[in-house]
Amino acid sequence: MKFSKIIKILLIVLLVWAVILVGAFMFVKIFGKMHILDGPGMINTREGEITGLYFECGGGKDGEYTMFSLKEQADRTVLMKYEYRPPLEDSKEKISKILPEGTLDPFRYICRETECLISAWDSKPGDMILDGATTTIIFYLDSEEFVLSTDCVYPEISDSVFSDVRTQLEQLLEQ
Repeated sequence: MKFSKIIKILLIVLLVWAVILVGAFMFVKIFGKMHILDGPGMINTREGEITGLYFECGGGKDGEYTMFSLKEQADRTVLMKYEYRPPLEDSKEKISKILPEGTLDPFRYICRETECLISAWDSKPGDMILDGATTTIIFYLDSEEFVLSTDCVYPEISDSVFSDVRTQLEQLLEQ
């Protein structure tokens, strides 16, 4: 008689422990990853929200000017506008064309790798005032703009954003 009571008590204790373990597992499964913002690396770089891009490089003594504008349309194609004024001239070259869906993906990758959208918040004015061309990049997200300029100093991880974006834009122009 005592042996059967001990077995019943052990089964009840094991059942209670099983319910507690299942509950703990479910809690971790549901609420355990809420602190992870964007998967691997745990940094939300927000690159998936990019809907447009504006790139401008100009100024300096010779007056050379380059402008690219990319804007995602409702059908997910991208409208690209390009203007270029050669050094010491008044004439402008203008191009406008529709690019296929996925055109902004390389820029999203650049933002992911350089964390430039985070760096835009961390920017500090530069110490030197240069008499050369200034480059400005504006990333348009759904409801926000992130402005990057060569007049500011950014963290080291974002050093290549200006050259990477320009290279990618020039490749789009050749398509």
